[in-house]
Amino acid sequence: MAGSRDIAGIDVARPFRVRAETVEDLEIVSTMLQDAIVPISEIAWRRDDNRFVLMTQRFRWEKAPEGVTADDGLDALGDAAPDEDNKTDMDGPTPDHWYERITCALRFEHVSAVRANGIDLANRAQMLELLSLHVTDDGLDLAFADNKTIRLTISKLSCHAEDLGQPWPTTQRPEHPEEDS
Repeated sequence: MAGSRDIAGIDVARPFRVRAETVEDLEIVSTMLQDAIVPISEIAWRRDDNRFVLMTQRFRWEKAPEGVTADDGLDALGDAAPDEDNKTDMDGPTPDHWYERITCALRFEHVSAVRANGIDLANRAQMLELLSLHVTDDGLDLAFADNKTIRLTISKLSCHAEDLGQPWPTTQRPEHPEEDS
């Protein structure tokens, strides 16, 4: 359908659904999940199945209007869908320029071990901000803000990502500080 694709060729009218079995595939998943909010309570390692799963609140970069920025950057707790009755009273972008988040399930197969660095997995109320996914010599790293990491020991790269349900509006757009050259 004409006009439903962004510049990267992603069909924004369809839910994101991809299987990553190469480093190049994983880079696409990583890009689409950059700035996803991950509640610790939505992370599970199914040791008997060699499967690691998590549910994220993915920022829909492919739907973000060009040239529109939010004033305050990311607020993980401020992304709840607004009430229909008070949408016009919200601070930030106008309804025509709201951003979107969507629930996205992420599953890794062939996982033999999981290690967390800088994350208290017992604190189930904790929220993490996913920055990237990348293959390392030891396996696969899920890198989060504040130097937090989950390292998966894998025998083979097999990642599945899929949007679930309907997106919801948010006025918050993730901001990335510009690095000094």
